[in-house]
Amino acid sequence: MAQMGTDKSCFCSKGLKRERDSNYTSIVSQNIHGVRMRALIIIALAIFLTGCNSLSHQENGVTQLDNRGGFSHAGRHIWLEPDGSFTDVRYTDVLDEPQPRTTGRYTLDAEKRLLTLSPEGGEVEHLYRVDYRGQQYWVHADKRARITQSGESWLRQISLRVYRERVGGGYDS
Repeated sequence: MAQMGTDKSCFCSKGLKRERDSNYTSIVSQNIHGVRMRALIIIALAIFLTGCNSLSHQENGVTQLDNRGGFSHAGRHIWLEPDGSFTDVRYTDVLDEPQPRTTGRYTLDAEKRLLTLSPEGGEVEHLYRVDYRGQQYWVHADKRARITQSGESWLRQISLRVYRERVGGGYDS
């Protein structure tokens, strides 16, 4: 009889242990579920914020347009600041030649296809974005159709294109 009571107590303690283990498993599973949900929320937020930063030059970065000129053709480099101001530098590879700088304000239309440069005390310039073979070119209205033609490699070479977008401001040297 004593043996039967021991067996019963063993059964009871095993049942409690199983119940405790299942509660522990349930708590752990709830914690893992909570951690996963937090991770998904953080990832979704990161993706959202990254999406907001594309073409970041109007929000929190500096976009640089350049035609990589200097030797074979006149160079031009434009910094578009996050506050709506720009600096335009024209340059050559000739040493000791002064590099004229123009500053002013810029706007970009909602579709990010028309860039309007309004220099201080100068003429307004309109540049249109043309996407061709994975590259963005910024050209005047009369060159929009030409730049996509196969025989216009020289025009593509001398045209402005996105050189760098840099989040957080500042210039790359």
